Amino acid sequence: MTNPDRRKQARLISRTTNTSNTVQALDGRTGELIWEHRIGPESTRAYGATRSLAIYNDKIFVPTTDAKLYALNARNGKIVWQADVGPAGRGYTNSAGPLVVNGKVIQSLTGCSQYKDEGCYISAWDAETG
Repeated sequence: MTNPDRRKQARLISRTTNTSNTVQALDGRTGELIWEHRIGPESTRAYGATRSLAIYNDKIFVPTTDAKLYALNARNGKIVWQADVGPAGRGYTNSAGPLVVNGKVIQSLTGCSQYKDEGCYISAWDAETG
């Protein structure tokens, strides 16, 4: 039999991405902001948001529009590690959310059609260390 008082104590948390590479954790019952991390850079395009994020163990994985991948601490939003997925200065960006499979964070790139000779790639990063 479940303890009804224990259910009342459980905290529902929603984590979301927004424009300009901003990640928020919201209280799922009240909508109150728990933490916010503005990873940057500020959006300079009409499509300034990523589509999703991934949660695995105690981390949130967020691609950014400057072709980076961040691992954030799920409790406080602080950066655990960051990786350069592609060279942003050459037009690469991220908009698709990562997948986590067997402890690897899988991330693709956007903007690949500009570099037909070099092509594009999908990368995998260690979820704990990057």
